[in-house]
Parts: sequence; C-alpha cells; structure tokens
Amino acid sequence: MLSGNGIQGVSQFLVLIILARLLEPSEFGVVTAAMVVIGFSIIFSSLGVGPAIVQRPVINDNHISTAFNLSVFLGIIFTLSIFSLSGYISSFFRMKELENVLKILSFTFLIQGFYTTALSLLERELQYKTISLINGLAYILGYGLTGILLGLNGYGVYALVIAQIAQETIKLLLITKYQKHNKEIKIRMQAIKELMYFGGGFTVARIFNYLALQGDNLVVGRSLGSEALGIYGRIYQLMALPATLFGQVVDKVLFSAMAKIQTEQDRLKLVYKRGVVLVSMVAIPVSIFAFMFSGEIISVLLGNQWYEAKLPFQVLTIGIFFRTSYKISESVARSTGAVYRRAWRQAIYALAIIGGCVIGQFWGLIGIVISVNIALIINFILMAHLSLSILSIRSIDFIKIHMPAVLNGITLFLAISMLDLRFTNPILSLITNFILCVILLSFNYFVFPQYFLGKEGKWIINFVKMYFNKKK
Repeated sequence: MLSGNGIQGVSQFLVLIILARLLEPSEFGVVTAAMVVIGFSIIFSSLGVGPAIVQRPVINDNHISTAFNLSVFLGIIFTLSIFSLSGYISSFFRMKELENVLKILSFTFLIQGFYTTALSLLERELQYKTISLINGLAYILGYGLTGILLGLNGYGVYALVIAQIAQETIKLLLITKYQKHNKEIKIRMQAIKELMYFGGGFTVARIFNYLALQGDNLVVGRSLGSEALGIYGRIYQLMALPATLFGQVVDKVLFSAMAKIQTEQDRLKLVYKRGVVLVSMVAIPVSIFAFMFSGEIISVLLGNQWYEAKLPFQVLTIGIFFRTSYKISESVARSTGAVYRRAWRQAIYALAIIGGCVIGQFWGLIGIVISVNIALIINFILMAHLSLSILSIRSIDFIKIHMPAVLNGITLFLAISMLDLRFTNPILSLITNFILCVILLSFNYFVFPQYFLGKEGKWIINFVKMYFNKKK
C-alpha cells in the first residue's frame, strides 16, 4: 500500500507542478470550494456502509447486497440533490462559475455508489496491492493525463473538473473488474440495522471530522476569496501529503487488520505502540525538512507566481506531525467500534478549526494557518487520550514512546542549520539536503537505535534486516 501510494504521490507532485503553471490560483480555488461541498455530501451518500463492511466480524450475502443497493440509491439521490442546489451553493460562496462546476462533479456520487461495496470488500480482505494498483492507474490516467491535456488546451477550471470525473470512472471500471460480489436487488432490514449501528456512529464522527478538515476552506473561500483559497488549498495539500501518503496508508491497513483482532487487547496494544513509533520517525523529520526549506519547495513545486504562499506554508508545516500521527488513534477507535466516543472528539476538533479560522481571518492566511495548527494539536491530544483509554496505556508511556523521535528531530535540525548547504538553484538545495537528511537519519537509526528508536522501535531495524536477508 505504501509503495503504491508512493508512486501516486510522485505522480501528484508532477501533476501539481504542471497544473500550477497552466492554471490560475483562482481556478484552483473554485474547484477547491466545489470539493468541499462534494466531500461533505459524500459522507451522507454512503452512511458509513463501506467501513461497516470492513469492521463487522462476520458478513454474509445479505449484508453485501444491502450495502450495494443502499450505496447506489443514495448515490442517485445525492447526484440529483447537488445538481439541483448548485445555484444556491455558488451564491453562498460568491463564485458564479461554481454552479456549472458542481453540476458536473455531482455525478461523483453516482459513480462512487456503484463501487463503494466492492472497494470495502477488497479492504476487508487486505487486498492492498490491488487497491494501490487501482488508485495509481486511476490517478495517473484519469486525473493526471486528462487534467494536463485539457489544461494545455485552455480548458481552465474544467480541466480539473473533468479530470476528477475521469479518475472516478476509471476507479469504477477497475474495482468492478477485480472484485465481484452479489448485486441482487434486495435490501434486508436486519442487515441495515447491523450495518447502521457502526455506520451511524462512523458517519457522525466523519461529519465532524470533515467539518474540521474543510471548515478552514469554507472560511477562507467565503471571507478571503477564490485566489486566497487557491493558495491555501495548494499549501495545505503539500502539508497534508505525508498524512495522505503515509498516515492514511497506516490508517487504512491498520483499520482492516485491527478489526480482525479487535478482541485481543495485548496484540492491539503492541500494534498501536509500533504504529506510533513508525509514524513519528517519519513525520517529525519530514516536518522539520519542510519547515527549513519551505521557500525552495514552493519555488520548485508551484513556481515563482506562488511566492505569497511561502510564509503560510512554512507555518503550516508545524502541523505535519500532528496531522499524520492522529491517524493511528483513528484506527484504534474505528476498529474497536468506539465510533461514538470518537464522534464528540471530532465535534470539538471541528469547532476548534472553524472558530479559530473565523477569528484568524482578520490576520489573513497567517492567522488561518496558526489557527489550524492549534486545532491539529488539540485533536492529536483528544484522539491520543481515546486510544490510550481503549488500550489501557499510561500517558507517561505514550510520551516516552515519542521521545526518541523528538531527539532525532532536534539532531536533524541542528545538523542542517550548522552545515547550511543552500545554493542559488532551489532544486540543488532540496536534493543535497534531502540526501543529507537520509544519511543522518540512517546513521542515527542503525548505529544508535537505543537513543533514536527506543525500546518500542527496535522492531523496525529487525524487520529491515529480515527483509533484506530474505531478498538475498
């Protein structure tokens, strides 16, 4: 899953680099506003049916056929709803072009309704090699190729819109090819009840989580305009990339795996501790590197016309670790069925994001990103508390698990600052310092694992050695 997302991540970088030079920030802003609406509506269009299929200890054909029919029915309803309400939504955002964009993107619900159940069955059986292949091909051929070709031919904002639909269509074709299941037209009330107990709590938590993740876009789009939203959307995408590529991979795989051992407390506790170590040893160095070379990253990936994004992005990079790490706690909560305890914590997170951004808007994008960082820290603490209570782990032990990664981050920051290997060419600066970071981190992990990985992290070295011994 990680290797597949890695390939997709490289593709996203390349596509972002090209599209950022073909399209204006305001055009990105219109699509970002549209995806806020689409993404929020998708929460209701599935009602947590997919994750319920993954989480249930035992499923049968009634669960599968009911989930499929319910997903398709809701997909049709939400496609018609968003299509009809697009004019009112565009008025709220004060973006006239948003109406036509929403009408096209509304078909996302219909497409996803047909593949949600099949995708969930793949996740349930841990078929992540297949899922990675599907996601990679859909992004590269659907979004990437389509978006670039249309962008080059002057389609503007519709290059992004049609690319999104193309990506979803290819996912539908590939998922239905690789995963066959019962598509009988029937809905069983007992199956609905069993799926909806978990799905209902999951949906409530997801609503608040989505409000938290998109509340900032909502405030920026309405108060600062489409250009500011375009800038903010791109820098947030860069900040969230480690969470998308790494944290989300860990979350998806651990959710499926933990659901299978949800009654085995000791195994869950061990997996959680190892997951925390793995995320922190990756996210903290990435956060430090992005903070120190934010100017070079913006220049190389987005271009000089995005210069205004440099300072907001630098401040936003502080939240990379917190944005990535809370995914582990999410896995624990969902796999053990603690969706309602997760829900009220996500409500606080959403209030922190929206309330903070409403206040922060008076200081522009800097005020927004500072508010977002504070909210990310609050959510990290709340979700950590939930997972620790579920697994009966002491807070002091949780802090100790992170100390080796913090020490490693301090060492990395000091080494890069003292060497100060910056060049006129931003690409050369990034490559040189990236190689330096890899060398330093490898030295720390393999030579002094007791200090930079700690007791809970030694399994990583053993795993790497075992992997390469098998290759030999």
